[in-house]
Amino acid sequence: MNQRIIISSVLSAFTIICSSCIQSIKVDTIIHNAVIFSLNQENMIFESMAIQDGKIIEIGKENQILNKYKSTNKIDLKKKFVYPGFIDAHCHFLEYGIQKQKINLENTNSFGDVISLLKNAKSIDSTSWIQGYGWDQNNWENKSWPTNEELNSKFPNQPVIISRIDGHALMANSKAIEIANIPLDTIIEGGYIEKIEGKYTGLFIDKAMDLIFIKIPKLLETEKKMALLRAQEDLSLLV
Repeated sequence: MNQRIIISSVLSAFTIICSSCIQSIKVDTIIHNAVIFSLNQENMIFESMAIQDGKIIEIGKENQILNKYKSTNKIDLKKKFVYPGFIDAHCHFLEYGIQKQKINLENTNSFGDVISLLKNAKSIDSTSWIQGYGWDQNNWENKSWPTNEELNSKFPNQPVIISRIDGHALMANSKAIEIANIPLDTIIEGGYIEKIEGKYTGLFIDKAMDLIFIKIPKLLETEKKMALLRAQEDLSLLV
């Protein structure tokens, strides 16, 4: 027999023996046949990954991962994409969804417009809070900061709060302030409560807003889930 053939046969047998000695590592999940974006310095794209205890322990080529690892849960993604977790830079995802459940005051041209929209949402249940968001007095003909006099007149028995578009100020009617039980001599660091002639005007800025927010009934878990789904639906349209 040709010496070269003998050497080749021995090497092949040796490789088979060594391969059989290597035991695959058991993991919870193997994802393969995928397009995996790693976002490493080289922006490399991989085909497969091994996952154990909720952590990605290795990514690589298809044969590399399938030969090294074994799992009863193999997921064939059929060339679908896998991205690293998206990071919420500063959009307040849950708060956005909750905000969408309130009365939108963004397109109002006057405080009278605000009152009209709030009256349409007035509830028979006087214990429920009417909440709006998005007003901006800079878009009104009268650009002065509003007071709660008209809110008090139109909603004497129902708590009302409306948040300014920047989220740093709110207007509360007297009923909301009464429920919050805020003494007239209250001073809060990092915030401001406007008073004129010893009376609240309804304007609360920054940290002072928490004195009102803390009295609003907490959302149920089902309501929070609905808010998150609404936010997800809106943002998915931007992709």
